[in-house]
Amino acid sequence: MMMVGGIGLAQASSQPHQVTPGWLRLGGLIALSLLAVAMTIGVSGPAAHGSANLWLLLALTTASFTVQLLSVQLDGGGNVQRVGAAVGFGTSVTLVTLLLEPVRAASLPGSPWFSLSLTATISCGLLGGSLMTMLLGHQYLSAARLSQRPFKRLIVLLAALVALRALASVGLGLVPYLRQLESTTLSPWSAAMVVARYAVGLLVPGIFLWMVYDCAKRLANQSATGILYVTLVLLIVGEGAALGLIKSTGRLF
Repeated sequence: MMMVGGIGLAQASSQPHQVTPGWLRLGGLIALSLLAVAMTIGVSGPAAHGSANLWLLLALTTASFTVQLLSVQLDGGGNVQRVGAAVGFGTSVTLVTLLLEPVRAASLPGSPWFSLSLTATISCGLLGGSLMTMLLGHQYLSAARLSQRPFKRLIVLLAALVALRALASVGLGLVPYLRQLESTTLSPWSAAMVVARYAVGLLVPGIFLWMVYDCAKRLANQSATGILYVTLVLLIVGEGAALGLIKSTGRLF
């Protein structure tokens, strides 16, 4: 669901006439495929007996990306597909927040609800946004006379999200956790995950995004796409470590 939300953000923040219909179509297809996986897990897992709000949000997200995909198919994409993608982003973030709420309530008693919502919003944008930026880089290998403007815009957006994610993680996770260590002992596993969270999930991706932007300025889109592939993998590892640290440390890393 985090991937789905970020796909919607990338599509909504891009001018349809500056990108290819194939890229918009591919994003919609990936989002609907991931939503089908989410539905399968929901039917067969514990969420099958969960809140009706979860299923309503899942249905709204599916409808939003269906509208986005149909708009691309019918008129090549336009304001309708951007609205569908934006709504899909909002419903996906809300759904992710609700799914993580039981973990927050159990591991983070007394913490404000909006803190989880903030981190979920940025994480969704990072994961799906990096995927769509990488796929847009692939379009430059086959599409003629495609402007660099949408590519650079998404790279800058990703860099801003990495910076915001780092600030949120330090403020909501690392600083409170270091204060907590005065009365507890840091386990080797938690220490390794904290290092991985910041070194692998934030620092290196930030450096790579600077390299990607430099490649985009030099029109070296093939190199930029390759770096983005590695960046996506590192962001997945970093956000996975952050989710694990919620349970092991009780903090929003």
